[in-house]
Amino acid sequence: RGHVWELAASPHGNHVLQQCIVTAPACHVQFVAQEFSGGALEAAQHNTRSRVLERLLEHCPQEDMTALADELISAVPKLSRHAFGNFVIQRLLDHGTPQQRHRIAQAILPQVCQLARHRQANNVVRSLLVHAAPDDKQQLVHALGTDPRGLAGLSRHIAGSFVARELKQAGYLGAKDAADIGDCASPSHDWKSWSA
Repeated sequence: RGHVWELAASPHGNHVLQQCIVTAPACHVQFVAQEFSGGALEAAQHNTRSRVLERLLEHCPQEDMTALADELISAVPKLSRHAFGNFVIQRLLDHGTPQQRHRIAQAILPQVCQLARHRQANNVVRSLLVHAAPDDKQQLVHALGTDPRGLAGLSRHIAGSFVARELKQAGYLGAKDAADIGDCASPSHDWKSWSA
């Protein structure tokens, strides 16, 4: 206790914390979540602290994670684009409450077309298409369908092709859109598009 923040930043110590979170009863590791309180955004963007945060979201009761989840949800678009933060948001989608998933979907919705083409954020969009409530999924699919670059353009984008594949495999598309997307197997490898 009292050294969680520095231990979570250690290349070796973070593994000890992760093992404690995974193996110990939740009541014995609650102090880890408490020491992350107020620093969840910073932790989510750190190469080792983000892993500890992921384990907390996976193994601690949702009611103990509410404050941390609220901190993370306040910066969903930013974290979705981050190399480590996107994994934290994906864990929150996997293990969060339906209300938290809804709030994430609503935060992503205004930028979903851009985020679907982003090299990290496309993973969060795909996770939303799996875990969001049906109404939120429908809003996301509609927004993606209204993109002026089109679903076919999404399927040819190096990062967007993964979202297009999820749309097709999950059956969210009509026959015409599914045919326009094709097999999503050969995206354009324009490496400049990774930052789009």
